Amino acid sequence: KIQGGGGNSLSYLLSMIAMFGLVLKVSAEGEVVDLKGQSVSSANFGEYQNKIITNGELTLTASPSAATAGKYTIGSDAVVKYAGGPGFSGDWDFNIIDGGVFEQTKESDGRFLIPFYYGKASFILNNGTFKSVDDSRSNNAETLSFGVIWINNSGAKDKDISANVKILNNSKIELTRGQLRIGGARAAGDKKPKTLKVDFAVEDSSIYVAKEIKFGVSNSGWLQNAGESYVKATFGKNSDITCKQFYADGNNPSPSVTFDGATFHWLEGGNSFIGHNKVGDIYTIAKGGLTVDIPKEKSLTCDSNASSLKGEGGITKIGEGSITWNQVSSQGSPGMTFTG
Repeated sequence: KIQGGGGNSLSYLLSMIAMFGLVLKVSAEGEVVDLKGQSVSSANFGEYQNKIITNGELTLTASPSAATAGKYTIGSDAVVKYAGGPGFSGDWDFNIIDGGVFEQTKESDGRFLIPFYYGKASFILNNGTFKSVDDSRSNNAETLSFGVIWINNSGAKDKDISANVKILNNSKIELTRGQLRIGGARAAGDKKPKTLKVDFAVEDSSIYVAKEIKFGVSNSGWLQNAGESYVKATFGKNSDITCKQFYADGNNPSPSVTFDGATFHWLEGGNSFIGHNKVGDIYTIAKGGLTVDIPKEKSLTCDSNASSLKGEGGITKIGEGSITWNQVSSQGSPGMTFTG
């Protein structure tokens, strides 16, 4: 039996050991890896799982998707470049924060799909940048996709697939080629997942897409339970979006797209800036409204695939170009206004 000061000392020592163990456990979940301003390369992205990469440039010589799914964070003054394959299967928690940058290089496959085949993924840009400078893919192919059904793969069968995407706090997505896909499918087959659930939200941030931003799944046979599935996208306050067209590609599940304080800059060549493929009127302009920027001497004509507009918000046109609605069933719900 230990008494007196010795007992107190031992108790203090044991408590410090216990506390130190707790500190180690907590810090290991978010351990900071300082690259010390150097440029390094690695074939194993998995060594950075549950860590925060900072202060340097990391080149991945193998696809990051080859690593074990888990939490990965690119932090302040860090640039991660990769030239690997496209897919991220499993439960990925992918974060680009505090000025961090993730870049697809010219040598890459040209696609970033999360989750891919199956999984429940989280993708957060919080004052971070995702960009692709790859030009190896067709300009009509997707470059960045959230919630992809690729059901020729047996790993997707009977799975619930989801993507929770937040773009906020002065973040940037820059795709100099291809499309941004929010919910979608790449192939048909009999290996159907149960559900697809995609939540996408952007606020106080910018997105540049060389081609279209597309939503939804175009074939009703690619899900076991479309009724419990959804694709929801919100372009909120101070979201600054540049693309050729917003386009709903299918209704299984039917997507829901809301503009609430967003500005859309039109890249010439897109037909009907809010279009759809026979899926009905899925676009809502909320109270914050939508601003549409048409360049000088350009005219955007919304033809037969243009969606009707609904919601309490208004549309404000800026720029010196023009918008013409043609063959649209209605040009707004009661209370909607158009100025400019």
